[in-house]
Amino acid sequence: MLRTDGRIRGMALQDRLVSVLDELFRKGHVQFRKLRGAGPPYKFWKWATDRSNALCLYYEFPSRNGKTTNRKRVPVDEILAALREIVSEGCLTRKAFRNLCPVAESAGPCGFAVVGGCLELLGIARQSGRQGAFELTDRKRAHRLLEQRDLSSSPVLVDPEWRFLP
Repeated sequence: MLRTDGRIRGMALQDRLVSVLDELFRKGHVQFRKLRGAGPPYKFWKWATDRSNALCLYYEFPSRNGKTTNRKRVPVDEILAALREIVSEGCLTRKAFRNLCPVAESAGPCGFAVVGGCLELLGIARQSGRQGAFELTDRKRAHRLLEQRDLSSSPVLVDPEWRFLP
């Protein structure tokens, strides 16, 4: 079992989450759909640390004029906070997101779409109703992601048949 020291446990969970998401990105699942409106999806760009030395998922999307590319970040710790919230509450609402994910929230509505998209990509959530929430769809898989030590022994976490965008 992992140590319960928040920092050490958090770092192990962070590494695990990055490993699972990175495997999915390498398989081509790199897009996060917008929750409302048309337009190109948000796309995974890279993993990197930000100025505060936090590991982040960076994503990009074309600007409204189509001439430049916007790049924003979501700290992995905030994706973990959203994962814990959806496991404990059964859903991730925008209100909870604003409190749990201040960096991603500061990016605007795209941050909520990308964090929720990560939960969908992990196979544990789906968008519920209009753009207001993501609901838990697979509690067992979510618990396995939070508790399992060695991802290599769990093919269930990464479903090769899963498709994010239709």
